[in-house]
Amino acid sequence: MHLAKYAKTGVKNTTIATRTDILRGFFNWLHNEEYIAKNPMNKIKTIKAESRLREPLTYEELEILRTGCKTLRQKALLELLYSSCIRLAECVNMNISDIDWHNNRATVIGKGNKERTVYFNARAKIYLQEYLNSRLDNCPALFVTERKPIKRLERRGVQRELKKIQEQSGIDINIFAHKLRHTGATHMSQKGIPIEIISEILGHDSIETTRIYV
Repeated sequence: MHLAKYAKTGVKNTTIATRTDILRGFFNWLHNEEYIAKNPMNKIKTIKAESRLREPLTYEELEILRTGCKTLRQKALLELLYSSCIRLAECVNMNISDIDWHNNRATVIGKGNKERTVYFNARAKIYLQEYLNSRLDNCPALFVTERKPIKRLERRGVQRELKKIQEQSGIDINIFAHKLRHTGATHMSQKGIPIEIISEILGHDSIETTRIYV
């Protein structure tokens, strides 16, 4: 009754699906912890959400973003996310030791705890090395906070940096890690890189996911 009433408020299917998943997780926990004898969400199916494809950045928009970077950390972060197409969590968890500088590649742990190799361009390599050479800390993380105590830059920190780059560049587009991942993959496809290779780089289990993605 709650979900049916909520659906009549005019919210999108994606919003209803999110609320359904939240309720399912909550009631699963109640049932598993034996607070309730019967799970009311067992027969509630998740509503099919609208399929929406986000537009990737154009090459011109990417260049505008690059001009907006003011610090070495911002330059390295933007270029790595774009050229390697890594996920936000993969970027956050990456350590300096994960990078093979000679071959412009890195090892990341993706979804499902799966390890894979990703590649970055020469621009990313230069910015990363300049950024690391400017640091005076001993933290193993690839990206760290600027204020002491120096520690790994978390998800919110990365998102804040991307927001700063967006504002500094003056571009009227919401910039986030997944958009850069999408952009990098699309640009690879436009350059003629086979979709099988792109799928492997992205860490997709199904090539059909990549086909929709790019």
